[in-house]
Amino acid sequence: MRLISSTAVAVLVCLGLAAPSVAQQWIEYRPADRSYRVEFPGQPIEKVKDIKSGYGPVQNHNTQLDVGPGLAYLVSYTDYPQVMLSTPVETTLDQLRTGAVG
Repeated sequence: MRLISSTAVAVLVCLGLAAPSVAQQWIEYRPADRSYRVEFPGQPIEKVKDIKSGYGPVQNHNTQLDVGPGLAYLVSYTDYPQVMLSTPVETTLDQLRTGAVG
């Protein structure tokens, strides 16, 4: 029983020493318009794409940090025109769907 306890303590000490080397420095990111802030574990890249919507052209903003094969941190947003707020919900959803599928 004493050997198992000593081994367990040794493993915990090794893990405790290794933890700081695994820790990451997170970087705050704010878009140019400073409309939000988010932290990434590295420097992300922002891409802006013009897309069509039922309300006219809009810009989709994607900020992404790839961290491995098929793994990424991602923030995405699209600002739609004010007219969307005064439109019935069903119409808005139809317009968004139409814009999304082309």
